[in-house]
Amino acid sequence: MDPEFTKFSTNYVDVTVKLVEGTIFDGKINIIPYKRLSDFINSRDKGFVIVIEAASSLEVHNKTVFINKNKVAWIDPKD
Repeated sequence: MDPEFTKFSTNYVDVTVKLVEGTIFDGKINIIPYKRLSDFINSRDKGFVIVIEAASSLEVHNKTVFINKNKVAWIDPKD
C-alpha cells in the first residue's frame, strides 16, 4: 500500500437535489462527519453540497458537481 494513501470514512446518502432555478440532480452526498442528512444540510461549516455520481437532464451523467447551498431549493433522500 502507498504510504501516502489515507483512507477516509464515508457515509453516502442517495438523494435528489433541486436547485432554485429548476435543475434536478440525482446522485450521492457524503454526510460525514454527520450521522443525519438534516444535520449535514443545516451545518454552517460547508457552503457547498458535493454530489457524486450525479445525473441530470442537462446531459450530466456520472459526474461530480459542487452546488452552492444558497442555490438549493430542496434535497430529498431516496429510500
